[in-house]
Amino acid sequence: MGVPGLWEVLNPVGTSTSLAQLAVVNGFETNISRLRAYRIGIDASIWFHHAAFSKGGENPELRGLFFKLVFLAKLPIVPVFVLDGRLRPKVKRGSKLGKSGSHGLAIHFKRFVNAFGMEWHEAPGEAEAELASLNQKGYIDAILTDDCDAFIFGAQTIIKNISSKLSGNKGNLAKNSEDKTDNYHTMLYTATDIKEHPLVAMSKAGLMLFALLSGGDYHKGVEKIGKKIAHGLARCEFGDQLLDAYQTLRGPPFERFLEQWRAQVNAELRENRRGFLPHRTSLSLPHGFPDLSVLEKYANPLTSGGSSSVALRDQGNFDPAQIAALCEEFFEWGYRSKIIERFRNFLWPCAVIHVLRRMALKVDERERSGPSTQQVEEGGISLSAIKRYLTNATKRVDVHSISNAFVNRGPSSSLITGDEDLSCLITKIIGSRQHASTDGILEYRIEVLPTQLVEISNTGIKGTRREPPGAPETRNRDTDPNSPLRLWVAASILRRVYPRIVDEFVNRSQSSRNRKRWRQSLEISSDATDNVTSLMALNHSPLRYGNNHGLRGLSDTLDTRKGGSREVLLLDPWFLTAVPSESLGRRQSTGFLFGFCNPEPPEIVGEDPEIATDEKSHHDPPSTRFQRFCDQILTAPSRNSRRSKKRKVVEQAALNVQGPSKRPRTSAALDALDLM
Repeated sequence: MGVPGLWEVLNPVGTSTSLAQLAVVNGFETNISRLRAYRIGIDASIWFHHAAFSKGGENPELRGLFFKLVFLAKLPIVPVFVLDGRLRPKVKRGSKLGKSGSHGLAIHFKRFVNAFGMEWHEAPGEAEAELASLNQKGYIDAILTDDCDAFIFGAQTIIKNISSKLSGNKGNLAKNSEDKTDNYHTMLYTATDIKEHPLVAMSKAGLMLFALLSGGDYHKGVEKIGKKIAHGLARCEFGDQLLDAYQTLRGPPFERFLEQWRAQVNAELRENRRGFLPHRTSLSLPHGFPDLSVLEKYANPLTSGGSSSVALRDQGNFDPAQIAALCEEFFEWGYRSKIIERFRNFLWPCAVIHVLRRMALKVDERERSGPSTQQVEEGGISLSAIKRYLTNATKRVDVHSISNAFVNRGPSSSLITGDEDLSCLITKIIGSRQHASTDGILEYRIEVLPTQLVEISNTGIKGTRREPPGAPETRNRDTDPNSPLRLWVAASILRRVYPRIVDEFVNRSQSSRNRKRWRQSLEISSDATDNVTSLMALNHSPLRYGNNHGLRGLSDTLDTRKGGSREVLLLDPWFLTAVPSESLGRRQSTGFLFGFCNPEPPEIVGEDPEIATDEKSHHDPPSTRFQRFCDQILTAPSRNSRRSKKRKVVEQAALNVQGPSKRPRTSAALDALDLM
């Protein structure tokens, strides 16, 4: 399917993009469509092809399609599925399908699409051409497909189907910012990038010529002309010349143009004057090139045209009851307990997103009509909103009367009529994140009460499938179906609908951060105070002047630790502890108001400064242990008394030089004390 080799040529312009980011930012926030969603067109026949690889269980193909719908429903996306029409080309490479209804999955797939509140549309001809027309006219934002044919028909934006197992994706995997594959990232291509990228540089007509030369769904192409030569000729603007002549000339004038045009192309193949070909070649175009019937299919495909009937209406609702009924009908796990268990895991996020998007549209409508006395955030998400947005408009069910027939519904499962239940779906926000899978958009982790969702789903289950023997024993009984459920929701969606709960969370988070910073400051103080014990051990290993250590004890305590872009100064612990109860007083030996010993070198008395210092300390002992500790740091004598006299003279000279350099550190400690 598609044009062989074209994806390899287009890969340089592809960008890895998160489908979640597209849906939230380009769809919900930008809101160009005024649907608060990203509009995507999908060729249903490609999904049918994917579903054929599903195996095991009942109706594996439908099960595969079901989970694809679940994936889209978890995002603010409005999809439209386009099926091939009755006038579709009868012969197409790799396909024998003619009429749209000939595929066995089409009828049941439409039922699932309707239950999810999505839309499907039958094209008059080929689905790819119809999707390209919808994209070109602005009815949809992008096309989700495996094929690049849509660009030949005039598409503007194509998104590849997400799967690392698809053959077309293996050579160019989409990765997130962490250089990993995930369930949301895919490759996105635009016609603008294809035309402007220097390594690609092909217009719509150039892409059409590439398909005519290399081969496509309708023909085999020109023999021995591969993707490199086809790409080179397309960059020479021969395709633009051909398409312009085909649309403006008829009869003999067009025949004369074709003769001249083929001659120019053949000359370029021989000479490579423009330098876009990989090499010169003796190949030439056959006389009958191009096949005009194939050219007609590319240049003027059959579509719905500009009819407004193809525009997305977005009027359907997500219907858990109808989805439950379809699961009961088609899947082996379609008995009540298993349906509710599985819906909790993958369907409730879809329901929450649908309700939030519908309520956002309601807010938009109120803003356009003028100020309203009743704001959505004041009432939260009421039961009436859940019932209104989670059941089909043509089928309103009194879920309150039906729910009484079911047992084990939990203590809070009774339905409340009216709008008095102000928060019966979303109760609070409990966290936030910016994940690589969503390209870093802000998300909130919300707590959801699924009670009403469970009861709405129960209304659709008829009980035609009984639980298999032993199912209650094997089923996980630890999780109550009505217990709170935690989900991730884009912050912009929740703020639009429920700003009050967002503001409450932001305020709580700010207060929590302030408390955390306060605790960290206390921990820093506590850590510094705990260092007193280790520093007190210096009583048994006093420091001394005149060596390379200097006031290492003081410099260690005045430690500057770098952490990121912030520096934390750890003051000496004695500045952070309580003042000793005993007055220190002024001592003649130190000259410091706080009882510190003078950090300057002591005056030498006699011939031996060590003896003089020891005698002075003996006659004037510190009054407290704190003072003794300080004196030992600042005025500790040398313990080595056996050094030579020459060594002592060298140390004395070093003392005279290094002594003044220690005062700034001591002064810094005293300045820090003044600031406390």
